[in-house]
Amino acid sequence: MTNIDKIKTKVQKLINQANDRQGQPEAEAFMARAVELMAKYGFEERDLDRADAGDEIISQTIEFSGSYTDMQARLLTGIAQALHCDSFGSKRARSTKWNSLTLFGKRRHIERVAILFPLLNAQMAAQAKDSSLSDNMFTSTVTQRRSFMLGYIGTITNRLTRMENSAADGTEDSNRYAVALVDDAEAAKAALRDHLNERGMSVGSDRARYRADQGAMRNGSNAANRADLGQARMGGARAAIGQ
Repeated sequence: MTNIDKIKTKVQKLINQANDRQGQPEAEAFMARAVELMAKYGFEERDLDRADAGDEIISQTIEFSGSYTDMQARLLTGIAQALHCDSFGSKRARSTKWNSLTLFGKRRHIERVAILFPLLNAQMAAQAKDSSLSDNMFTSTVTQRRSFMLGYIGTITNRLTRMENSAADGTEDSNRYAVALVDDAEAAKAALRDHLNERGMSVGSDRARYRADQGAMRNGSNAANRADLGQARMGGARAAIGQ
């Protein structure tokens, strides 16, 4: 069993434990540990002087099911961008329903996205069912839930981006790693562009507009801030390596 297979097994156990304890303090602790493992994997497995299997450019399609697939697609897109991947999606015409999203990027980053998305998606969906998302009685439940998710997605994406960028802590190795991450993102964009060009395809923008409930959006953002992504105990991304 390879290192990433071992990490997948550990993270999946943590995901299951977090989902089994939705709404309890233990759920956030299990979530935090899962993301810590992902952060450690991203740093520890990278050999800046020699390419390995993790440097292979791959693609992976993730299909959506259930309700609010548009919000699921936004969350996956945000996580992918934060972790140096690019993507394009398939959605139903004249509908908010999304079928799938195809990711492009280095194998090591795609693997992290594929592990993190189910965890964060489950957390977001569970918390969006809360009956007190907003004090505004004049907005519908659907509007409140979508607004909560929009706030959650924006903050989670920003936090993951900051955590990745914290690699540049001033040391020579971390600065080289930060440069490598920029190159990884460019390679992902190029892979997506080549894929589309080879098939004569183009990607349109998602112009969906939603009525927003500001209170629910703030609550979603606050929930995402409470979701400990590991940095409180990591003392910064580099500190996690030695734990």
